Amino acid sequence: MNIYPVHHPVPAVGFIIKEKGKNSILITGDTGPTDLLWEEANKEERLKAVFTEIAFPNRMHKIAMAAGHFTPKMFLDELGKLKKDLPLLIYHLKPEYMKDLLREIKALQIPKLKLLKGQQRFTF
Repeated sequence: MNIYPVHHPVPAVGFIIKEKGKNSILITGDTGPTDLLWEEANKEERLKAVFTEIAFPNRMHKIAMAAGHFTPKMFLDELGKLKKDLPLLIYHLKPEYMKDLLREIKALQIPKLKLLKGQQRFTF
């Protein structure tokens, strides 16, 4: 497992978890726009999925930046840094903005983007 610092007002990290010679996944929780994590993800030959967050609706861009979180628009902009076509698994939506977040995430029209649900299992 490799650990990389990400944009957040208190120290936070993203992870690339891999088994030697096998597949890897990227996981990041609290993060806003970042570069190093995506640069490292692009180097992973067997990266199979990205788990990340979208916490605030687009209208809260300034708050999201200050808090170190993504809005749907910010997430879409970040995807330009990832040079791989992978499943994108989203979590950490703020409950009080759920209706707006679901609408805005759907409007992104990213075919491989899925919202995580409790107790899901994945194999890569």
